Amino acid sequence: MPANFVNQEVRETMANRVNAMARTLTAYSALFVSVVAFGFAMTVKGQRARNNTGRPSSTLMEKNYAVKEVDDSIAMSKSDSIDSRPITLYSIGQASRGLPIVKDVAAQLSKRELLFYVLAQDRRVYAYNSNHILLRSFPTFMDSPDSIAVDSAGRIIIADCGASQIRVFGQRGELVRAIVAPHPSSIATLRNGEIVAASVSGETLLHVFDSAGNELRSFGKEKRFLVGNDEENAFLNRGRVVVDASDRIYYVYTHALVPFVQTFSRTGKARSEFILEGKALDLQLSVANRFLRNRRDGVVGGIRIINSAFIDPLTESLWVCLNAASDFGAAYMYNLDGAKTGEYSFNAGSASAASARSNTLTTVNTIVASGPAVYAWAPQGVFNFDLNQQASRRAIHPLDEAASCSVAVDFPECTTPCGTTDKADDKDCKAELLASITLNGQRIVHQNCTTTSTSCSSSVTLCKEANGVESTHSIDLQCGTTGGTGGAGICPPQSCGVGAAFGCFWDPAICDCECSPLLVDILGNGFSLTDVRGGVNFDLKNTGVLTRMAWTSPGSDDAFVVLDRNGNGRVDNGSELFGSFTPQPPAGQPNGFKALAEYDKLENGGNGDSVIDGKDAVFALLRLWQDINHNGISEASELHTLTSLGVYRIRLDYKESRVRDEHGNWFRYRAKILDTPDTPSARAPRWIWDVYLLTER
Repeated sequence: MPANFVNQEVRETMANRVNAMARTLTAYSALFVSVVAFGFAMTVKGQRARNNTGRPSSTLMEKNYAVKEVDDSIAMSKSDSIDSRPITLYSIGQASRGLPIVKDVAAQLSKRELLFYVLAQDRRVYAYNSNHILLRSFPTFMDSPDSIAVDSAGRIIIADCGASQIRVFGQRGELVRAIVAPHPSSIATLRNGEIVAASVSGETLLHVFDSAGNELRSFGKEKRFLVGNDEENAFLNRGRVVVDASDRIYYVYTHALVPFVQTFSRTGKARSEFILEGKALDLQLSVANRFLRNRRDGVVGGIRIINSAFIDPLTESLWVCLNAASDFGAAYMYNLDGAKTGEYSFNAGSASAASARSNTLTTVNTIVASGPAVYAWAPQGVFNFDLNQQASRRAIHPLDEAASCSVAVDFPECTTPCGTTDKADDKDCKAELLASITLNGQRIVHQNCTTTSTSCSSSVTLCKEANGVESTHSIDLQCGTTGGTGGAGICPPQSCGVGAAFGCFWDPAICDCECSPLLVDILGNGFSLTDVRGGVNFDLKNTGVLTRMAWTSPGSDDAFVVLDRNGNGRVDNGSELFGSFTPQPPAGQPNGFKALAEYDKLENGGNGDSVIDGKDAVFALLRLWQDINHNGISEASELHTLTSLGVYRIRLDYKESRVRDEHGNWFRYRAKILDTPDTPSARAPRWIWDVYLLTER
């Protein structure tokens, strides 16, 4: 087959899609110059076309995205189109109520049953069997974990995109290792235990790490969407990574304007690429077009086209989950050749009874499939389906069978401050999503908002008042850089390793700093801290493992604020200091002041006056620990009441700072302390600091 052959069906389909895009984006037409060229100049092969050698025909991929061409062994194809009406699956069971709000799910097929590992909104991991019975759970101690995977040895791997970190846990939840990775949006594992991270960094999509955390290789070229800036382009290249039983790696673009799937060998050799198509995708792409046309200057993000992907370990079929409408399919299934073999809609009702349109799941967050058994996680719960009991291939409801909409709900604010005092820098998911959807004749019947220190995400479900058809749309916005080729910013806390370079400036003050204890300068003569080598070994991360870290100098008057939570007379670990690993509600950036503020709440014996003093029950229990002998072990003679060292009031209205000492320890937040019981002191105020101490990697 000639190298410049273009399958006519693909050419026509892409041309129709591009023309539709162009009509909706007349004012933003420059955005799609590369996509138009892509539609007519891409060299592809027919779905089952082969040359005389039996090998996939040659191709030139991504030529019009200004990305280097790949070799002739790569196959490019359009996913085969099946019947436009989805197959309706009716639920054969639902998990019991009380399950956590799910962010991601991983599965492990053991000899006896299928096990689920659920990463929940509360930042914990829950392990269930196939009957949804809870086996165990453990905390991740991560700011905003996004993705979960499990390897063949049963180790659980968690990725935090905002913190640029991957953590490996043992089967019982013990922390094994922390790995620096540039903004990992998704993770998977190979059979040998290597970790594959979907991480747009340095114009590369995928990065592979060994079990020790060393980066072995990176591959997958970032596409160029010509959206005006590198940060937005990197965001649109985000994706989900999944691996099949043969270690074939799939990269599924989640926000791209033309939804792709790329496949690679375990060594990173590109194998194939195919386009995802379907009515639900077209619905989301129309919203994505409006977002890019209407977004405010400086906004980086996109409409979520694909929610997740999963490989069936038995059939090696690729499942792709997305937001949909109640008359479209919410999940597509593909075979190894990239052919679309199924489009499914999920109904939470029973097939034996008249199932209302309102029971249709317009959002499937993730799917776990094993042969005919399919488990779908949706906002309404977890539902079981059986492919062998599927309904006939038909529309879920005839269009003339109208349904009524649920009661309209309010859409509260959904913003995240981006580390500045300028409100214009805040990312407003509500405003951007409302500017991207059309409410004419529709009402909002469900909404969801999630924020972290670096991002916001929001979803809405709309209902057409004329016929009750519902559709769901989601948006993701971020602060700062993506780790792509855009302007680099300061790396976030909990993300940096010595010498790490992934599109942000390495800040030695927060290098691998997992906790930020509150420190008080007792004598007011300045702080005296060490570097890592001159520090101590201490279980700062509450894992039972001692970490070498910077510390107060031998003989220093500087003191940690501590609370003996278990009453054993000593400071056991970082949970009994006040810092980012101290118990506190989920927040954008955990710190010691937020942890201390919990004890100013009425339900915890406080009075809500934004001050910790003798009027709060915890005040008498707090201690100041001066580690005079510099051994990292608290001794009775080193623990003092606050008033014995002249601390009577601690204000909770802290401010951010950029102060560093000569070693790089970062004094990030500060607040005033008062050294008289009732009135401010006449002398200059002393400060209590939340300090990011350097730790050994």
